[in-house]
Formats: sequence, C-alpha cells, structure tokens
Amino acid sequence: KEKKEKKEKKEKKEKKSKKKEYWLKRGIVVKVLNKKLEGGNFYKMKGVVREVVDKYAGRIELLDGNEGGEDGKEVILDQDELETVIPKVGKEVVVVNGYGRGEDAELLEILEKEYKGRLKLKEDGEVFDLDYECFSKKF
Repeated sequence: KEKKEKKEKKEKKEKKSKKKEYWLKRGIVVKVLNKKLEGGNFYKMKGVVREVVDKYAGRIELLDGNEGGEDGKEVILDQDELETVIPKVGKEVVVVNGYGRGEDAELLEILEKEYKGRLKLKEDGEVFDLDYECFSKKF
C-alpha cells in the first residue's frame, strides 16, 4: 500500500511538472524588472506576491529595505515585469513551475554554471535540480 501511495504522489508531481506559461504564486518574493514604472524607481525592488490576478499578473507589496523607502506600497504587475528571487542556501523556496510545481522546498545548493538550484522537497525529501526561473524565495 505504501509503495502504491508513493507511486501516486510521484505521478501527481510529474503531471504537475509540465511547464506552464504562468508562474506567479501567492506568498513568493519577486524582483521588479519594469524600468518605466514610477520613473524607474521600482526597478530591481523586491516585493511579495499578495494576490495573483488572472493567472498572469500579481498584486505586489514592495518590501522594507528597498532603496527609496517605498516599502508597503502595492503595485499590480504582469509576470513578464517580474523575476524570481533566489535565496541563500538553506532557505525555503516555492516551486513555481515545472516538476514539483506548488510544493515547498529547501534550497540545498546553487548550481551557477547550469543556472539551476538543487532543491529538497519538504513533503517527501526528494532532491532534484531545477532552473532558477522555476522556483522563488518563500516569504
């Protein structure tokens, strides 16, 4: 029975593993890439996705510590104007696309040459490598 459950979980993960065009998830940290918004003042600022709007956009709350003191301000941006944030090794991430989509994981290692991170899923301890854009720092 335990073997069957493991097989079902793996099949479920693989089913979710197909990359989707949309990747935003509530509760992840993202970086703003839009250079025109507020005269470029928000460019490279980090924020938290507070709400996903129509799959492809997010209501982003800018974080403390950003230059310009814009923390707490909220903006709605398309996912194309945002990028994932890679935390320090040992920190928690959320898989936003590809294998394990929607799962919480720990970043074990940054594989710079491959532009990937080695992740360990919280749920079952499985370890695998994933492209940078497929996971983001958990807030």
